Formats: sequence, structure tokens, C-alpha cells
Amino acid sequence: MPMDGLPNPERSLALGQRPSLWLVVLAAATLASGCAIFQHELPEQSTELLPEIPDQWTTEPSGSLIDEAGWLADFDDPELISIVVEAWTHNNNLLGAIAKRDGNAALAEIEVAGSRPTVDLQATAGRQNVINDFLGDSNVIPERVHVSRLKVGLGISWELDVWSRVLDAGNAVEGEIHAASLDLIAAKHSLAAQAVLRWYELAESRARAELLRSMAELRADQAVMIKERYDTGLTTAAELQQARVFEAREAAALQAAEMEVDRAARELEVLLGRYPSGSIQTSQALPPLPSLPEAGVPSSLLEQRPDVRAAELRLRAADDKLRSAKKNLLPRFSISASGASQAKYRDLLFQDDSFIWSLGGGIFQPLLAGGKIKAGIAAQRAFLIEAVHTYQDKVLTAFREVEDALAADAALGEQSLRLRETLTLIEDGQRDIEERFQLGSVDARTLLTARLNTLQARRELMDIEMTRLKNRLALYVAVGAAPILEGDGAFESVDPAEPLEVSEPVAVGEADDPGDHMEAEAALESSNMIDPVAAEAATVTTEATTAPESAGAEEPGEVGDPVAVTEPVNAAEPSEPLEEPASSDSAEPAEPAEAAGPAVEAPAAPVAQIEADPCSELLGAGMAEPTGACGLSSTTAMNWGPL
Repeated sequence: MPMDGLPNPERSLALGQRPSLWLVVLAAATLASGCAIFQHELPEQSTELLPEIPDQWTTEPSGSLIDEAGWLADFDDPELISIVVEAWTHNNNLLGAIAKRDGNAALAEIEVAGSRPTVDLQATAGRQNVINDFLGDSNVIPERVHVSRLKVGLGISWELDVWSRVLDAGNAVEGEIHAASLDLIAAKHSLAAQAVLRWYELAESRARAELLRSMAELRADQAVMIKERYDTGLTTAAELQQARVFEAREAAALQAAEMEVDRAARELEVLLGRYPSGSIQTSQALPPLPSLPEAGVPSSLLEQRPDVRAAELRLRAADDKLRSAKKNLLPRFSISASGASQAKYRDLLFQDDSFIWSLGGGIFQPLLAGGKIKAGIAAQRAFLIEAVHTYQDKVLTAFREVEDALAADAALGEQSLRLRETLTLIEDGQRDIEERFQLGSVDARTLLTARLNTLQARRELMDIEMTRLKNRLALYVAVGAAPILEGDGAFESVDPAEPLEVSEPVAVGEADDPGDHMEAEAALESSNMIDPVAAEAATVTTEATTAPESAGAEEPGEVGDPVAVTEPVNAAEPSEPLEEPASSDSAEPAEPAEAAGPAVEAPAAPVAQIEADPCSELLGAGMAEPTGACGLSSTTAMNWGPL
């Protein structure tokens, strides 16, 4: 039993342990609250944020797997691959996006650096003049003393990431960097589709201009013939006026088509980073329609589309930022250490008795910050909600683009088939009229009108095939298909941090090996793209086009004889020159004479020589599907957004 007035050892021990016990309880409570409060607010599966995804697309696709070399290989055009690689190498928008990505990645390193120790070199030198009066004796005269100090050492400081606050911020930064790399892959896919589209738009615009030139010449011939009939009193002024209107309309259409050729050429040159001189040359024919890509199931789009994956990464990054902001409420722990050599003279530095060191730790617990921490949490939560809606919109838009492209592909295929059937009937009718013209049973105006109908049908078919090509390219981008693949993966696997070097433009038409450009391809890509580059899906409104309506269209001055359907005429065959027969009952057609001008003065004199069909090369492309390269029907409307 301890005596009164003396310390009780047991009581003292208990009192000494009580503060430590409370600290342990407080730390445990903090950890427990951290487990309950500082968790991720998003579900583990992002699909839980989306509406129910069906197992199949609304329009059942019938596509095939993309060629192992990428969808560009389906075009079987090495020059086209060179064009795409040139666009990837020299397109200013893409190169600017690469530079922006690299700049943001460098800025992100500032955030990541907070989780790493800092090491500083410390070196000081000083000399001090002091008065030596420490003895305090009034009989001693104070002396002035010069004191020198030299110090060289290292200091280390490190914030201990006890609550993973800095780790969460670092994860958010890494997610955003990866998302930026995926955006670049999406942009490359979109740029490749744009380059292919501009390439063939230029080819199609030149073919269209040639076709319209032939139509304008036929309209001029028609106007001349009707003028002669008017002068002889065989027709009315209204018919002559209508013929002149058609002639002026075709001349204006030809002028607009020639302007479109120049515009398309300059647009392609700017896309390739060249000066817009309008001198670039392209192939003379539209390609066979490439194969329909394998669309898979809707849920697979979440992994195939790089821009969708980028949106999901940004969603997770926003969640990490919110978690990191909430952990600003918790205390921060830091440690620091330093070691140095200190001496009065330089020669004494780094001697055994000159070394000094220090070691310490600290804790920082915010108590009152004026609402700064709570405001930061509220801001990050709002940004997370924004990221959720952005992700949902991106996914639903991706689904819509695929659904639209699949539906448009089916509708355009049906329309192309009908236009081809119509063209076949019109060509059969033209051939029959050609034969009857040689026999003298129809006049030159009827034959002229038949040839105009054929050219108009080819023009419509050319337009619809160009629209099908646009839609097919949009579908490639919509399903996240890569234009060029490297290795076995679905996407290029490369270092996203190394941008391309800007070099001299690649000359179009050089015999470049596509494999030589894989380095350029790899310099832009990272794990598994698209943003690319998401294309707006096509919205197509079709109006039924029937063969009898197209075949039976009459122009002013046309004789209303029925058109007999005989054996089909090859669209590539040039039309025979117009020539009236010597007599209507002659068994053998007269030999054609040289073209003497547009006017028809006598039955034996021909009208202007009709040149070879300008679409023969296009229509002879040999498409695997019922397609063509000549025509857009005026009944077809396409809401084609940027690729």
C-alpha cells in the first residue's frame, strides 16, 4: 500500500498510457470512417449506368470479319494506303492534337509528382561580424570577431500517402492520359475514313463532270433540232422554249460540276497538309463496294470503340478525383531528413567531426479552411455527374451510329438494285431505238432523248453508289474498325507518348510499301481505337424508283413510240452516231457518215457524234454486290456528318 503524499506507480502508469490509448481509438475510428465514406461512388461495372442493351442489332447485319491488314486492304489500292498514311503524317489537326496530348501528359506529371519523395541539395556559405563581449567584464574591451560558416548537405522530404489520397489523384491523371491516347486513335480512324472519302469524292466529281458534259452536248443538239422544226412550222414556241431551258439547265449543272472538281481537289490537298493548288490526281473509277464489317453484338461496341473506352476512362478518373478530394478531410503525415557537413573553413568540410543530421516527422490536420475542402468535394461530385451523362450519351450515340449505318446500308442496297434494274431497262430500250433508228422507224429526236435518259440513269446510279460508299465508311468508324492493323490485336499496340516528326509531304502515287509506314502508324496509337473518330451515321430517305417510270420518261419533241425491250446493251459500249436512214423500209441500215455539226438537215446527215460513254470505266468496275459507280437519285437525302 503506497504511503500518502508519494506517487502511486500503478496510477502513474495508467495515466501515462491513457493518452496513447485514446490516440489508438481515434485512429481506429478514423480508419473505420474512411472505409465507410471514402469509397468509390461508381459501380464496378459501367454497364450498370446504361439502359438495358439488347443482344442483337435492330437491323440484322450480314457482314464479315475485317481483313487482317485492316479495312483499307478491302479497297486493294496501294495508292490509297499512301494517301491515308500521308494524312496521318501531315494533317495539321491531327498533329496539333498530338502536341496537345503530349502537353497535357507533361502537366499531369505535376500531379503524379506529389506521391514521390523530394531530394534537395543544400549549400550555404556565410561570414558574420560579431562583438566578443560575452565575458561581461567592464574592464575588458570588446573585440570584433569574424565567424565563417560553410554547410553542404542533402535534404529529403516525403508525404506519406497513408489514405491513398495522392494515389487516387495519380490514378485519375493516368486514366485521363490513356483516354487522350484513345481519342487520338479514334481521330486517326476518322481521318483515314475522311481521306478515303475525299479521294473517291474527287474521282466521282470528275466522272460526274464528264457525264454532265455529254448530257449538255445532247441537250444542245436537241435544242438545235427543235429550233429547226420550229423554223419549218413543225413545233410550237413553247416546245422550243422548254428545250432551251433544258439546255441552259444542263450547262449550269456542268459548270457547277467543274467547280466541284476544283473544290474537292483542294479539300483533299488541305487534308493531306499540302498547298491547295487543285492539281492532285486520283484514280479514274470508284472502287467496288468494300465488304460489310462484322458488327458483332451491341455490348461489344463498348470495347471496340476507342472513343467510348476513352469516355469510360474519364468517368473512372472523375470518380478517383472525387475520392481524393474527400480524403483532404483526413490528416496528412510527412517525414523529413537531412544530412550535411558544416565547418568553419573549406578545408574542414567532410571531415569526421563536421557531419550533422536531422530526422523529423509531422502531422497536418485541417480544422477550419473556410469551406474550401467541402467546396472542392462538391465540385468534384458535380464533375462526376457530368462525366456519367457524357459517358451515357457517348455510348447511346455510338449505338445509334451503328443502327443508322446498318439500316441505311440495307435501304441503299435495295435502292441501288432498283436503279440498276432501271438502268438495264433503259439501256435495253436505247438499244431497241438504235436498231429502229437504223431501220428508219424512229427519228433522231427519239434516239437523242433515249440517250439522255440513259445518261440520267447512270448519273443517278453514280450518286447512289457514292452514298453507299460514304455509309460503308461511316459504318467502319461506327463499329471501331481499324484501317490498318499491326500484329494480331484488334488495335495497334504502340507507345502513345511519342508523336510523329513532321517531314516533307509524301508524293501521291509513289510506290510506297504500306509496311514502311507502320512506324508512323505506331507513333500515334496506344492500346487496343476511333474517335475516333466517330462518324455521324447516315440518315437515308428513299423514294421508290420504278423501271417503267424511268424508262418511259419523255422529253419535249419525243415521239411517243413504245420502247421494245431487247437484249441488254453493255453500259461500256459507246453509242452509235445519230444517222437518219435512206428510207424507212430499207432492210439494211445506211453507213454512218462523218459528223458535220449539230444540225440535222437531211435524213442522211448525222447529228453530232456521240462520244463514248464517260461512265463505262466506272460501271465496268465489277462490283461484287449489285452496285454501280454511276448516280444519286434526287429522291435520296443523306444526313452525312463529319467522319
